[in-house]
Amino acid sequence: MSFLDHLEELRWHIIRSFVAVFVMAILAFIFKEFVLSANKLGFEVAESNPELELNNRVQSMWDGLEVEQHKKRRAYIKEL
Repeated sequence: MSFLDHLEELRWHIIRSFVAVFVMAILAFIFKEFVLSANKLGFEVAESNPELELNNRVQSMWDGLEVEQHKKRRAYIKEL
């Protein structure tokens, strides 16, 4: 591949990344309302994917609900 071919491929990767971020932002906005309304309607159980134990941003999404973390993921650093 020539240098210009690499730049073209990089451009398409960047465009796809921006589209993915935009779609996820829209979905997050939509589901924010769902979680709030589900809480108002009295939903008692909501299940999520395994999350890192110390990922406070993700954990804070469930602040309005009673949280019981039963699936965990841990990450370790090993020096090579």
